[in-house]
Amino acid sequence: MAEVTSMLHARHITGINEAATRATGGGSEFFRFCSLTISESACSELRFLRNVLFYYALFCECGAKPVRFCMNQSQFKALIPFDSIETLKIIHALRTQAAHSLEPNPDDDRLLQSARSWFRQHTRHDFPENEDQWRMCSQEIELLGGSVLEGIRRFLEILESDSEMEIMKVELRRAIDGGLRRIEIETILFEVLTEQERHDLSPGAFCDRFLSEWTRSLSAKSSKSDLRREARLLIESTLSKEPAPPPITAQEIMLALKLSKGPIVGLIVRERDRLVRDGIRDRGILLARLSDYLQTLQPQIQGTQPA
Repeated sequence: MAEVTSMLHARHITGINEAATRATGGGSEFFRFCSLTISESACSELRFLRNVLFYYALFCECGAKPVRFCMNQSQFKALIPFDSIETLKIIHALRTQAAHSLEPNPDDDRLLQSARSWFRQHTRHDFPENEDQWRMCSQEIELLGGSVLEGIRRFLEILESDSEMEIMKVELRRAIDGGLRRIEIETILFEVLTEQERHDLSPGAFCDRFLSEWTRSLSAKSSKSDLRREARLLIESTLSKEPAPPPITAQEIMLALKLSKGPIVGLIVRERDRLVRDGIRDRGILLARLSDYLQTLQPQIQGTQPA
């Protein structure tokens, strides 16, 4: 059964690349080279985990833009009996779950919830507990992945044979030839995070959260656009909406300045926020400035003390 699945997937991928080349008149292949392959392991758990990584690499990295292009066409949506975009989100969540034990990050919580929900749907547990449950999950993910591949192949064959879809063929070629790979976007993200000293964020987890959004935005850019510059601007814009946590918490301020809970703490925290907005993030400098600010509040503190 595993060998049959592997051969069927290979046939689909070859057929997709060939149909895309015929439909668009050449250029790059629909799927860029993928070093991973469908698993033929007899161990259901290992097979499931490896196949999740394979589908993620294939659909979200090696064929990211053309895959999304096909899935967004109404003709494609009529070819498979489920929501293909939701399937990509599930594969993304399962991939994150598979990698989470290697690099835990709180940014993954939403995706991990989606993965647990999918497992409950197919095993009634948050996580498969035996070989039979892993086999069930493995079969389900292979069915989803195979159906997406078959849908893409059939869509491209329709596109190839329809002389009235020339504009869509041009748009498909643009999707295949253009765009940045995930590794290129991650490199730009790492540069921006380093420049902004955003050590609070994991590049991989942050990219997981926003890659689809960035890819959609980049795909809408003109073919003459500098995509690396556009990607940097998108990343910087996203980061501006994800402010870094303050270098020192209210609790730490209270301990350092020997304060008790009360309105004075609120004033101190407001001053901390102002200093951080002004670019001061060094803990030592912040505490020194807050200590000075506390001295200016002494009349208020004394005024609140009982006579």
